[in-house]
Amino acid sequence: MALLGYYFILKTNDNVSTGKKPFFGNLFPFGNNEVVTEVPFNGTPEIAPTNETGTFDQVVRLISNEPVAGSIFVASSTKGTVIRYIEKATGHIFDVPASENINLRVSNTTIPQIYRALFTENGDGFVAQYVKNDDDIETMYGKIVDGINEKTVVGTILSRNITSFTVSPNGKIVFTLEKTQSGSEGYTMLPNGTNKKLVWNSPLREFIPQFISDSHVGLQSKPHSSSYGVLFDVNTGTAGKSVLVGNQINLTTLPYPNKPYVLYANTIGLFSQNTTNNTTIELSPKTFPEKCVWAQTKTFIYCAVPRSTINVTSLYAWYKGEVSYSDDIWEYDVVANTARRVVDLENLAGRSIDVSTIFININDTLLLVQSKTDGSLWSIKLN
Repeated sequence: MALLGYYFILKTNDNVSTGKKPFFGNLFPFGNNEVVTEVPFNGTPEIAPTNETGTFDQVVRLISNEPVAGSIFVASSTKGTVIRYIEKATGHIFDVPASENINLRVSNTTIPQIYRALFTENGDGFVAQYVKNDDDIETMYGKIVDGINEKTVVGTILSRNITSFTVSPNGKIVFTLEKTQSGSEGYTMLPNGTNKKLVWNSPLREFIPQFISDSHVGLQSKPHSSSYGVLFDVNTGTAGKSVLVGNQINLTTLPYPNKPYVLYANTIGLFSQNTTNNTTIELSPKTFPEKCVWAQTKTFIYCAVPRSTINVTSLYAWYKGEVSYSDDIWEYDVVANTARRVVDLENLAGRSIDVSTIFININDTLLLVQSKTDGSLWSIKLN
């Protein structure tokens, strides 16, 4: 009993000293969210405690049990492929080598309660959003820089009217969608907010931006089970626009970066469209394009596919958090029009994972997925 009491005291002190917040506090990232910069740690990067659930040779590996705001694959000359992520509650940045069972703290500059972040410049910078006291959305650019003894984050506040944003495939350009009194405007800029250029304006506001290539951005109308949707292709050089996919009810899309394909879903099913010859094939099993990623080296799609049935209203209910799924990983060959399950995700992870974001490395050997239910981050080996 004395030993148990001593252990409890140590755990309590540890929670206070590390500033960890309880899990349920992370589910509501609102409140006092001013950007605060702590005194950076000194010396070499700290090795954080490793996750008890896995080692680097597992097919499915838990990278972070804490909710994550954003993640990316980066290349290291000494560690090979590295997974870099930002904690949602603190804004602290960590590196996890794919070939080692360690977590390395990159920066402990604190940016409280980030709810979304996308990395730029091969992981050296990021654009993040959080909610301030007055419920306004604050968007910032953070640059990871070397200090005297450690790395830290230097931040720049971007426009306060940004409702959504996306980053180009090369990580060098940011597209922002901003609300105006008459509708919305879209701008391209460097990640730090300079070289800002107007390339889109519309009397409508409800669009989801996603890059099609480094010089083309897609603007998809937000989906609804009873409304027709459209995906616009906006040329960021000329500000010209065209329709890639249109006249589809409950439309949601995923363009193939730098390739003439678009994955889309509607009330009927899941489809791949060749935008060069306008041929379309239906894919099965059905899932949401939000749960998919195009391969880098071949015309394949990797998707998290729910084990339960998806119906017409499932996407809307999933966005609102009214339904949750347990996914497996499937591989779709768009050319051969075949599909196969490649990872039994629930069994290998030891729990159900409802995938909300998914990324793939340049060699098509690793997936990086995030759970919608608890924000945890996982890596998945392919083949």
